[in-house]
Amino acid sequence: MQTWQHKIVRWQQIVLIAATTFLMLIIMLFSLNQPTHALRIASGAFGCGGFDTAVSSAPAGKTIVPMIPPRPSNAAVITKNLTIQGGWTRTIDNCDTENQQVTGTQGLDDAGFIYNSSARSMLQHNGNDQSVITIDPQVTALLIDQMIFEHTTKQAQFGGGISGSLNQTGATVRLDNVVISNSGALQDGGGLYMSLTNGSRLEILNSRIFSNTTDNGSGGGFEIEVHGNSHLVINNTQVISNRVTGGTGGGGHIIISSGFVTITNSAFTGNSISALNNIVGSNLGSIGGFGLSIEKVGSAPATVTLINTQTDDTVEQTGTGTNLTLNIHNNLIYLPLIVGPGDPPALQSQITGITINNDYNYEVSFNTTNFTPNTSSNHVHFFFDTVPATQAGVPGAGPWKLYGGPSPFTGYSPTDKPVLATQLCVLVANSSHAVTQNTGNCYPLPK
Repeated sequence: MQTWQHKIVRWQQIVLIAATTFLMLIIMLFSLNQPTHALRIASGAFGCGGFDTAVSSAPAGKTIVPMIPPRPSNAAVITKNLTIQGGWTRTIDNCDTENQQVTGTQGLDDAGFIYNSSARSMLQHNGNDQSVITIDPQVTALLIDQMIFEHTTKQAQFGGGISGSLNQTGATVRLDNVVISNSGALQDGGGLYMSLTNGSRLEILNSRIFSNTTDNGSGGGFEIEVHGNSHLVINNTQVISNRVTGGTGGGGHIIISSGFVTITNSAFTGNSISALNNIVGSNLGSIGGFGLSIEKVGSAPATVTLINTQTDDTVEQTGTGTNLTLNIHNNLIYLPLIVGPGDPPALQSQITGITINNDYNYEVSFNTTNFTPNTSSNHVHFFFDTVPATQAGVPGAGPWKLYGGPSPFTGYSPTDKPVLATQLCVLVANSSHAVTQNTGNCYPLPK
């Protein structure tokens, strides 16, 4: 009897140890998955830490939050995938730690940080040769949001505000709500200089490039090289009051060998060109375009498309290369689809709001028109705006998540968000999971 009781006690001990170990493992895994994915490093509040220090110490894939008061960049070099988000200030006037690390937006709120969607943070540099920031070729994903870049001495070699190269296959840099101003370069790209290769992509969205200069080079506002079937996208951006001396492209200069340039709803106005002897005269026409200059090199096919975009004068085409297609579509009028009697009504879905719930998932409110989502018939596909809409359903590469239930959708969390994503999108899909374009919308993700 004692032996049997001893065995029971022994088994109870084993079960208790196993249960305790399992519980500790679950807690450890949960803790690892919770705080790290949303790490944000607050840089520069009340002199607490430097931006370059934050860049070097931040883990790849995380967010750096420079404060609103102008801060020196110390010519920081970005060598990893990051998000740099301006628009934050702090109400607590102290320095608990240098470059304070917090978890998510709630962590910033708890530490006294306040977000202002109408304000931008500024990075400055007053040294020679180097840009305010430089993007290293090994970067594959970088988002810069709500920032101002200013090179106060205008003595960078290339791209006073931002310079760099995208060399990794499919690398993407997005500049959203960014101002590059009052900067200068001794050679090319007064405000911005970038080189794109290997199918990389640069997006300049909702931004302003103004009052930049370059001497003895090209591209007063920017110079961007597009090679290896890469893609430059400029949308809703102003390139104004820039100047180039002795070169071409007072506002912008694009050198393209192969790939695509798409410029939409933008303006290149008030830019100027000066001869090397500073004599303004009729010979300026031979120097280059005032607003935008396109230089073709090589014989590979390349396409430049301007849609609803204003330039100082006609877009200048230079270079000895061939096989360039230039499409200019201005003053476009888009007519709504009119559904006649007897025609089937259009299926639509629209995201109306996104929050983060207590389970740390995105809670996406949406509505549908003329159908009830069901995965065996018409339903919806949710996807981040880093996925082209044409790839958000079969036979596209995605990724997307299909959904056939009622609002809200909770299938994504902030841990799923790609570094460059700023919005979540929806499209209507059929039973074969093919999507119909222009049947949904995109909605900003909570910051």
